[in-house]
Amino acid sequence: MVSLSFCRVCSYTALTGAKIDNDQATAVVDALQEHLDMQVNRSSEAVLVKLDRLGTRMDTRLEGMQVALGALQATLVSKIDAMVADRIVPLEAAAQVRVLRFRWLVASALSTAGICSAVVVTLHSFQVL
Repeated sequence: MVSLSFCRVCSYTALTGAKIDNDQATAVVDALQEHLDMQVNRSSEAVLVKLDRLGTRMDTRLEGMQVALGALQATLVSKIDAMVADRIVPLEAAAQVRVLRFRWLVASALSTAGICSAVVVTLHSFQVL
C-alpha cells in the first residue's frame, strides 16, 4: 500500500515538473488530498455500518446462546438431582432394612436368652438341675 504522503510528493513533483506554479501545485495537491479523504470516509461509513450490524447480530446470537446454555444447565442440574435422589432413596431404604434386621436379631437373641433363662428357672424350681 502506498502512503498518502508519498502520493502527495509524487503529485507535487509531477505538477512542478509540468511547469505549474508552486502555489498552484500545492493547492491542487491539497484539493486532491481532500477529495481522497472524503472518498475514504464515504467508503469507511458503509463498512462501519456493516460492522455495527454484524456486532448487533453477534450480540443477539450471544444472548440467545446464553439463554440456551442457562436452560441446558437448569435441565442438567434437575436431571442430576433426580438421579442422585433415585440413588439415595434406595440406599436409605437399604440402610433402614439393615437396621431392622439388626433389631430383629437382637430381639431374637434376647427372646432366646429369656426363654432359656425361663427354662433354666423352671427346671431349677422342679429341681431337675
